Amino acid sequence: MWGSFTQVFFQMEMIRAAISSGVRYDYLFMLSGQDYPVWSNQHIISFMNENKGRNFLQAICMADLPDSETYEYTRNRFLNNKPWRYGTIKSKFRVLLRILAQPFLKKPLVFMADGREYRLYKGSDYFAITEALAIYLLDTYDHSPQLRRYFSTGFAPSETFAHTVAFNSHFAESCMLVKDCVNKLEEQTPLTYIEYGSKIKELTEEDYERILTSGKMFCRKCVTGVSDRLMDMIDEQRHKE
Repeated sequence: MWGSFTQVFFQMEMIRAAISSGVRYDYLFMLSGQDYPVWSNQHIISFMNENKGRNFLQAICMADLPDSETYEYTRNRFLNNKPWRYGTIKSKFRVLLRILAQPFLKKPLVFMADGREYRLYKGSDYFAITEALAIYLLDTYDHSPQLRRYFSTGFAPSETFAHTVAFNSHFAESCMLVKDCVNKLEEQTPLTYIEYGSKIKELTEEDYERILTSGKMFCRKCVTGVSDRLMDMIDEQRHKE
């Protein structure tokens, strides 16, 4: 379910698969099936080597923002893992439960879990992290049941779990802290070009120049049958690098 803790589960299971593969990694990238590389492989490798040790995990501390920006993150989203289709009676019941519980069970933005204090951080699903941070995230996930419980009823935990764990650790100094309020998804994705209105735009060849001049390593969404010409144009550019 989008926006449920199941997304954190698959993030951690993909990290687990990479770590347990026996292959050593400098970086792990969290990408979707509709992301497309804008840079050549060599350009990507050179850039990551030049920034070795830096984590391209960007986030803002929700506890530092006004209530108008944090409301959704203070709501307990009970039964969020249930695959109930939006608009159904069960889905409406879930929303009603959330509304009724809000005045009595407000979710804190600074909280205790497994004997330590955490401040909630928010970013995006699209990041690149060092192997060391990936191992730390997975270890925390595996051994912090109270932390998992907190995020299991949170809003879009795939955009907060890894960020909160990282920024409340010694890895914070190698990550990308945002101090000013960021509302646009495209401003939260340091390596990925995204156009976001009511939803993420399906990119076409008309977006080619904006993608190239963005300085971003990837672009999203590229959709078969819609973005074919764009992907051909990007491939031509990648081969020139």
